[in-house]
Amino acid sequence: RAAHAPYSALAESDYVHKVSACGGMEGFLMSPGFKLTDTRQKSMFSKELRKQWKKMYFVLKDSHLLMYDLTDHSELITEPKGVLYMGQDITVVRQHEETENPDDAGDQKMVKFYFTAMNAQTDNDVESIAMCAESEEERENWMRALNASTKVTTKNVMMAALEKENICVKAGIAALDVDLQGRITDPLCVQPFDEKQKPLYRHPDGRTLTRDLAATNVDVKRFSKAAQPLDFFNRHLPQNAAPMFASNPVEPVGVGVDGKHYAMPSGRILAPTDKHYDFEGQPLHQDTIKAADQIVEPLRVACIVRAANISREKNPVFDPLGRPLKKTRDGKLITLEGQPLGNVEKCVFDSLGTAIKYTPISSGAVKTLEIAYLTNEADLVTIGKLGIEVGHTTLADVHAEIKKNLTTKISAVTFLVKGMPIPEREKEQRIASDYLPALRVSCRDIHGKRMQWDGKKFAADVDHAEIDEATAKEKENDFVKVVNNQKHKKSRGTSVAGTPRTPRAP
Repeated sequence: RAAHAPYSALAESDYVHKVSACGGMEGFLMSPGFKLTDTRQKSMFSKELRKQWKKMYFVLKDSHLLMYDLTDHSELITEPKGVLYMGQDITVVRQHEETENPDDAGDQKMVKFYFTAMNAQTDNDVESIAMCAESEEERENWMRALNASTKVTTKNVMMAALEKENICVKAGIAALDVDLQGRITDPLCVQPFDEKQKPLYRHPDGRTLTRDLAATNVDVKRFSKAAQPLDFFNRHLPQNAAPMFASNPVEPVGVGVDGKHYAMPSGRILAPTDKHYDFEGQPLHQDTIKAADQIVEPLRVACIVRAANISREKNPVFDPLGRPLKKTRDGKLITLEGQPLGNVEKCVFDSLGTAIKYTPISSGAVKTLEIAYLTNEADLVTIGKLGIEVGHTTLADVHAEIKKNLTTKISAVTFLVKGMPIPEREKEQRIASDYLPALRVSCRDIHGKRMQWDGKKFAADVDHAEIDEATAKEKENDFVKVVNNQKHKKSRGTSVAGTPRTPRAP
């Protein structure tokens, strides 16, 4: 990565770790609105302009700052009162801290946490927006997000994507791939197909099924979309290598990030001199077994890329085959599809392929998490209290419990941390106890408009068993829906790869 290139700012820790992945912040700030002001005139705090200051609701999304006047019933997404494109030459200025208005001694502390975003390209007439936060911390959070948003331009994002692609090409691995279900594949893995080029699907419980939802056995050969053979874990085979299996019992064998040969799911380790077998049960030649070891270095690089580009955890954990792992509430490790690791749990790795010792976490104490909602009048109202298990209850669990008390009008609930929305895909990774004692939420309807909370107040403990059952059912339904959609695409004359099929001759 070129350290001084404009797009490199997208990788700075402030943006990656402190700014939401779905973009920016939202919340109430005092402001007179967007102005074209002459820099030679008196300040925004003149007696004339101070009459225009009032609470506005701001949404910073990617490189756009949108302002809404909720007191006039402005609706989010569709009716912003003003927009500032942050991708141009925008300067964010922290203004002086005053304890009172210089023009009105009776109007105190208005400008204590004042900051301005202005277009620095013009000489005199400046497109700007002045804002005032309620605390130093809130002002710093907004200024950090605004400065980061100036780098989120189409050009910079494209340059960063090209640079990442260049790095991955040199390393010989793919930075990110998805299967036909739209799910991110494990490092070095691709979407598998059978010998007839019919797709194979990953069930939410980890099983591999056919398009007819039939289970596949270890004797089902797997291929890529380009008809190249894969190992049993859907990874491209190195040159002169072949899919490998162990006997008694018959299990697929894969080379891990440490170069050892693992029979899965038992986790048995086979020595290179031990017998390895092919699909037909015939012993493989030692040269073929040795050729499989060529995957070690690309696998390590793929784990590093995966951890850098996708994982939000500070210390992501992988199994011997480089598959990302997540922790259960009882402290055990499972794959992202929910498969237990068995004996392999004793051997886990960090993103650099270094073996680490994992100690299961015992069940945590139960504490109360307040759920607060910010009304259109900028009042913070507690709408519920949930008993959560420290270190184990996730935001996905909290969200599921809140949904029980929603009205049909509210379509979505977004968690806000210091004004920054938490992306939907991260709810399962975030631990609710990290946000004690209170967590703020924002509500949207089906059209994306911000809504007032009109549900009932609630007080309960998070029912993990009920939520797990409901989540499993929801994932099952989504899986069946995706597979059926793929079947319908084929029946309409389109292949699963997205290319029109050639009509047969009469």
